Amino acid sequence: MRRAGPLIGISAMVLTGLLAACGTPPVSSAGPSHWLQVDAGQKAVAVKLFAGEHNGMNFNGYGSGRMTVTVPAGWRVAVRFINRDEAQAHSAMIVPFKEHTAMNIPVTAVTFPRASTPDPTEGTQYGLSQTFRFTATKIGHYALACGVPGHAAMGMWDNFVVSGTATTPSVTFHGSH
Repeated sequence: MRRAGPLIGISAMVLTGLLAACGTPPVSSAGPSHWLQVDAGQKAVAVKLFAGEHNGMNFNGYGSGRMTVTVPAGWRVAVRFINRDEAQAHSAMIVPFKEHTAMNIPVTAVTFPRASTPDPTEGTQYGLSQTFRFTATKIGHYALACGVPGHAAMGMWDNFVVSGTATTPSVTFHGSH
């Protein structure tokens, strides 16, 4: 039986690089199809949000606006937030888009009542999970941002859209990460 040579390892690295350049999400224990659980009859969506994938400034492997979560207006949203960054605490909050890269996002900037992890400026430690719930009552383009000081400014933000025309929640990706 022949052993695999170094070319197989190089080919795998090239393929991984090409997939990343094409915008393919990073390998994760939960891919995009598992990030949303939709109950159309109840007009409710559960979102799985992983902070700090691969110890980076991102949500579900995407940052700097490369991911958009869209929810129809009036739907109830439950976000299960899990910090996967071993190096630091992170948080999540839905804020006006103009706040998306602020060095210190004020806790009072939260767009919808209860649309943030508890104590967003202190964040959640590695391995911990928190859930927050709110109703997407205001149509508009918002930011899903980390409220730990400096994190959003370093790219830990993505788009959160409340749509008057969407009929079901969705996640879309823009560019490579």
